[in-house]
Amino acid sequence: MNHHRFSSTRQMLVTISATGPQGTFHLATLPFCVPNDLMARAGWDSTYGTFLGSILNDSPCFSAVREVWISGVHPETHDHTQIAAAFTGAIAGLQALETIVLVEPPRGYSRATPTLCLCPDAHGSVPLPPNLRTLRLVYAHGAGWTRVGITNCLGVDRLLAELETGAYGYFETLVLEMRRWLDVSPEDIVRLRGHFATVECRYVDEPPTMPLPNYSMEPYGGPGGTSSLLGSLW
Repeated sequence: MNHHRFSSTRQMLVTISATGPQGTFHLATLPFCVPNDLMARAGWDSTYGTFLGSILNDSPCFSAVREVWISGVHPETHDHTQIAAAFTGAIAGLQALETIVLVEPPRGYSRATPTLCLCPDAHGSVPLPPNLRTLRLVYAHGAGWTRVGITNCLGVDRLLAELETGAYGYFETLVLEMRRWLDVSPEDIVRLRGHFATVECRYVDEPPTMPLPNYSMEPYGGPGGTSSLLGSLW
């Protein structure tokens, strides 16, 4: 999900993709304006959240999904209550789901760190996907990193605060994928291991993206095409 700020409105769009051995599903809304006024925004949030829920919960394309990628600007539970609930409910309903991949939001966004708010809540009333055990965090540019000695260390305080709620205790494996110039401090690794059985750091030259079939590659409308917004997978 991506948005750009304007004086009285924010322009947003949503893209949803699913790929498998038999084919690919892709949905993209046209850009639409969201009011900054709190009262108007609440009505929009309810309407659009209902619309998204009807798409996400009824499509048979998602019944066998084993891996979910979330990129762009994530809808926040405090600002987009119904939209976030639509995504969270749909993800919780993916009974074959094994892995959630959170991609760092685009550089320049005020809260440009991955958030777990769209992951299923273990304290909620909806049953969790029975095989969901792995969380991957992809850091493309490491917003919020700090210099520790000669190392550029990722900031993981927000992640740890979310983990300490106990809402995401079902995750057993954490994979941190980051550019080679980034690292995680030994102290933070110890803190993270208090929440996961396994913590793995992977160092990459280019951040990974969701695997897509060759037939979806198209210079305008395909992944990374000229019509794509910053941070979107497609």
